[in-house]
Amino acid sequence: MTKPSAAPRLAGVLKTAALGACAMALPLSAHALVVTTADVSFNDSATVSDGKAGGATTQNNVAVGSSSIAQFDVSLGVLTGATINMNSSRTLSVATTATAGGGNGANNSVHTQGSGSIGAVVTAPGVTRTFSTLSAADTCSGLRKGACSDGATTASMATNLTGVVNASDLNAYVGAGSVLVSRSASSLTAHQTGSAFTGAETTTATASWSGTVGATYSYLLHAAPLINGSSSSIVTLDLGTFLTGTPASLLFTVSNLSGDRAGLDLDAINASGDTGVLFTDLSTFSELNPGDSLLFSAMLDTALPGTYASHYQLAMSDADVGAASSRSSYTMDLYLTANVQAPLVQLQGFGFNVVPEPASLALVGVGIAGLGWNRRRRS
Repeated sequence: MTKPSAAPRLAGVLKTAALGACAMALPLSAHALVVTTADVSFNDSATVSDGKAGGATTQNNVAVGSSSIAQFDVSLGVLTGATINMNSSRTLSVATTATAGGGNGANNSVHTQGSGSIGAVVTAPGVTRTFSTLSAADTCSGLRKGACSDGATTASMATNLTGVVNASDLNAYVGAGSVLVSRSASSLTAHQTGSAFTGAETTTATASWSGTVGATYSYLLHAAPLINGSSSSIVTLDLGTFLTGTPASLLFTVSNLSGDRAGLDLDAINASGDTGVLFTDLSTFSELNPGDSLLFSAMLDTALPGTYASHYQLAMSDADVGAASSRSSYTMDLYLTANVQAPLVQLQGFGFNVVPEPASLALVGVGIAGLGWNRRRRS
C-alpha cells in the first residue's frame, strides 16, 4: 500500500492552539555529505610469450590484480551515492630475443621483430570500465647464427577512472567489510613476427599496472523524529481534566529534525488502551523533509466520567532513498492521558456538594419535599 506524501508541512514552532493556524514553509533542501576512503596502492603485472613456430599467443581475461576498499559505515547515515576513483598507469614492455644457433650465414647481420598488446578492464559492483588497448613492438639485430638480446621497447598509458556506481548496486557498498575492485586484461598478446636467426626466437610481452584506488561516498544523516519537539522514544501528552459534555482536544506535532538528513516515514501505528475515548487523527506519512512538521490532534470523548489512557506505538524509518541496507528504523511510543469529571453542584443553604447523577438528583428532590412537609405539620 502506498503511503500518502507528508503534506502540508509546518515550519518552526507552533503558536498557541487558540490561534488555530500555523506558519507554513517550503521544504528545506538537504545536501549530501561526503566521506572518502583511504587510497589503496597496487602494483601488478602479467606476462605472455610467443615463439616463431606459429601465430600470435593471446591470453583472454587475464586477472592482473584486485584491491579491497572500505565499505560505507551505516552509522554515518544513508548512503546515496558511491564513486570509484582510480589513478594509475599501464606499461607494456615487449622484448624480442634470439638464442645462438648453427647453420650457414653466420656472419650475416639479420634482425627479428615482435609485438604485444593489452586491453584493460576495471570492475567493481555497479561499475565496469574498458580502456583503450596499449600496444608496443620490438626488434632485435645480430649475426644470424648468434644470439640477440638488446633490451625491450616500452609504451605507457594513463589509466584513470571516476566510476559512478549504479544506484541498484549501492547495497554492496554498505557494511563493516570491504568492496573488491578488480583489474584484468581483456586480452594480453605477444606475437613473434620475424624468423631470421638460426636459433630460437621469442617475443615476451609484460604488462605492469600500478597506482591507487579508493571510493567516495555521498550520504545523508539519518532522519531524527520528534514529537512536540522531543526526541525521546517515549512521549506522554496529558490533555488534562475536563467536565462531562465539554469539548476536549490537544494539538501536537510530529517533526523531522533539520539538517542534511533523510526524510522521515511513519510506516505503521499500533494503538491500544482507551482508544475509543481518547484517540488521535495521527496517520501514516512518507518523506517528511528535515526541518518540517505535521500537525495532529489528540481528542477526548467527555460523555462519561473516568480516567483514560491510550498508547500509540509509531513505527518510523528513513525515507526510501539511497541504499536500503543503510536506512534506519525508529520506534516511538506516544501515551495520551486525560480525566473526565462530572460537574459539582452546591445546594444553596445546605453546605454540601452532590454529583448530579440522575439517581442522586431524584433522592435530593425527595428529601427537599419531605423537609417542606415536616415544617407545615409543626406550624
